[in-house]
Amino acid sequence: MNNGPMLRPFFQVVDVLRQRHQRSLDYNVFTALRSESDEVRLHSRFIASLIDQRTNPKGELFLKTLLRELRILGAEDGVGFSFEGVKVRTEFWRVDILITNARKQAVIIENKIYAPDQERQLARYYRRVKKYGYLDVYVRYLTLHGGRPEDGSFEKLKGDLDKRHLDTASYRGEIRRWLERSLGYVAREAAIRESVIQYLQLIAKLTGTDQGEEYMDALVDTLMQDGNMKLARDIRAAYIEGLIRLQEKFWLELLRTIKDNYPDMHRHVHEDSVSEHDIRDHCDAYYKRQRDNKYYGVYYSVPAFKKITVGAEIEQGVYLGVCCDDGSASAEYRRCGELLKREDELRATSDWWPTFQFLEPGLNFREPAEQDLDVLTSPDRRTELVQTASEEMFRLWDLMCRATNQA
Repeated sequence: MNNGPMLRPFFQVVDVLRQRHQRSLDYNVFTALRSESDEVRLHSRFIASLIDQRTNPKGELFLKTLLRELRILGAEDGVGFSFEGVKVRTEFWRVDILITNARKQAVIIENKIYAPDQERQLARYYRRVKKYGYLDVYVRYLTLHGGRPEDGSFEKLKGDLDKRHLDTASYRGEIRRWLERSLGYVAREAAIRESVIQYLQLIAKLTGTDQGEEYMDALVDTLMQDGNMKLARDIRAAYIEGLIRLQEKFWLELLRTIKDNYPDMHRHVHEDSVSEHDIRDHCDAYYKRQRDNKYYGVYYSVPAFKKITVGAEIEQGVYLGVCCDDGSASAEYRRCGELLKREDELRATSDWWPTFQFLEPGLNFREPAEQDLDVLTSPDRRTELVQTASEEMFRLWDLMCRATNQA
């Protein structure tokens, strides 16, 4: 049955509402200077700068409001966390944001936009902070939408921490509310005020909430009329199916491009790599969030190593790099790291990836923004994306092969 004619008037109404209420995209200094998904050099540093009295004259007020949003500070100042001798640091003991005070209390904020989780990461950070004498430690795992870590870190810490000390937080919820409630503190500080406003715009884009309240209200009113909710239910299912097919196209095109253009690397395809036969199942599980669907991608073995591959893998977005199946404690990981350092190829690192970087333009496959959908639905732009990924993967694979031959 073809329901196209029945849906067409509904889509026309939505298009009219969108054109009427759509907000124009303003210049944003954050995306101009950094990748919008840069957790440490953009998000962690900016958040830390707002709650640090040394960089923001209203830093203590920002910090108090943030700790209330994170359910650490009670309704009265000092209940839950002391402000005596507060220090705010980023990437200290490898913790994204670490807040400490003179009473040996600490707040660990692990900031995840798209980057993969490292094995037992939260547990390691918690033990390290405790080792240095901090007795009362709060841990917050910060993501776009408040998800839990994939590696079971919460379960490993539940024996040590109660719900108040161990919790999740989201940019869509806690961070957005914190910034909105703190804007009044800097009403007369033009530079900080405008920076916060632009950062809120970036958060709205990253979390898919940048459509505008008026547009959303008008759209909801339309959905509530004439059985439109039933149509919307069908459209929601079709939208998920559309995302599955778009991601499937990306992986299939990447596999075929590598096979056609880089036959030497293709001959070393790893057994864990997705294939043309099973990629649909992976993409389906990805969007339906099945528990056993963790990480997947395309991987190619480096001949001189047993456990090293060059690959592309997906979490929220796709990242490329060199992967070690044995983890960071293994001799192969260390050997690989030394080779990469010698070749000046060290980028971001994790327990399983001696080096990786996100595929530009930092697409969010799970909950794509408008700009992401523009790329994924355009055959030409998707081809360009695949070409970039395949070229970079082969460059790394070839570099690793040559470097090991020269060693």
